[in-house]
Amino acid sequence: MPPLPKYRNEPWLQSPLRTPVGEIELAGMLRNVTGIDPTGMRILRRFTLVLMVEGRGYYRDARGTKLELGPGDVVLVFPEIAHAYGPLPGTEWTQIYFVFDGPQFQLWRAQGLLAPEHPVLRLGAVDYWRRRLHEVVKGEPLHRPGAPLRALGRLLHVMTDMIASDAESTRQAGRDVWLEKSLRLLGDRSRDLPRRILAQADRRHARLLRRVSFLESLQGGDRFHAVGLPPAGARALRAGRK
Repeated sequence: MPPLPKYRNEPWLQSPLRTPVGEIELAGMLRNVTGIDPTGMRILRRFTLVLMVEGRGYYRDARGTKLELGPGDVVLVFPEIAHAYGPLPGTEWTQIYFVFDGPQFQLWRAQGLLAPEHPVLRLGAVDYWRRRLHEVVKGEPLHRPGAPLRALGRLLHVMTDMIASDAESTRQAGRDVWLEKSLRLLGDRSRDLPRRILAQADRRHARLLRRVSFLESLQGGDRFHAVGLPPAGARALRAGRK
């Protein structure tokens, strides 16, 4: 039986990056991670972002969430929520991680932009997001006085793009599922059909609309451009609110 691949930690930071609005405590890449046993979930004191680079895995938390993971998925770990994630049996796991906290991220959580009920973002394009995260802390020398604040801004920019991309893909997937459900419901002659349709639509779109409203409130003028949302994404989200 061949030996198990050796665990490797490749840190990207030598020390935390602290600013008045938030801080990046740790960042780097882990290879051949063994994972966390779901029967012994852990609790962290800070937010953590994990981009799955290679392998197949699982995510579990104390809220009852159970999800499978693949390359291009992002796990958002929330302070004080017990969780577990790791590779499926017989598979390897490589991840990029960021550990962060501060007022800006707490504000995003309070506004629903970071939501414990939505801990996994389905992004794909793993090479693109790996490069974006690497540039957060490797885009410039970090010993300069303004470097921590600029690095935090880059992290916020990347996370905004991640959340917006996930919202777009979730909305499109929801449209496809909704079409199938609608066609089935058209064959149901029950009198409460309109109420059933409206109730399902409200539940599906409420979370997305809260996120979009918060993104629009961040800046004046061209708000979508200001937070890094691509033009196609802005058009799609605006169309969905009409």
